[in-house]
Amino acid sequence: MSLLLSFMAALAMESPQFQPGIPMVTVESGWNSGITTAAREVISDDARWQKVYKKHSNVRPQPPAPDVDFRKEMIVAVFMGQRSSGGYSIRVTRVERRDGATYVYYTNYNPPPGSFTTAAMSAPYHLVKVPRYTGPVYFIATTTNK
Repeated sequence: MSLLLSFMAALAMESPQFQPGIPMVTVESGWNSGITTAAREVISDDARWQKVYKKHSNVRPQPPAPDVDFRKEMIVAVFMGQRSSGGYSIRVTRVERRDGATYVYYTNYNPPPGSFTTAAMSAPYHLVKVPRYTGPVYFIATTTNK
C-alpha cells in the first residue's frame, strides 16, 4: 500500500498543475443579447465590463452592470451571435486551470433539424464570474443539437 501511495505522490509531483472544476457563478444567461456577432470575452476590469455590458444589455431603461469585485474575480462571456430563430443557446460548461492557463469549455446548442422553433431572431449568451487569473485564457467549443 505504501508503495502505491509513494507512486501516486510522485506522479502528482511530476504532473502539470491542474485545477479541475474552477468555481463559476452565472451572472446572466439568455437569448437576446445586444452583441449580435459571435464573441468570447475575458473581462478583468470595471471599465471594460461597463462597456461590454452596455453593448450587451437590450433592456430599456438599461440596468446597471452586475457588481463584480475585479480584485478577486473576472467575467468570462460567450456570445453565440444572432440567429434567425429561437431554439439556440450557449453555455459555459466548465472552467479548468492547468499548465499556467485557464481553459473555458462551452457548448453551442442548436435546435435539432426539423424542430419547431420561434420565428423571432435570437442572440444567445452566457456570462459567468470566475476567480481572477492573470495567465492566458483559452476557449474550447463544442456544438450539439439539443
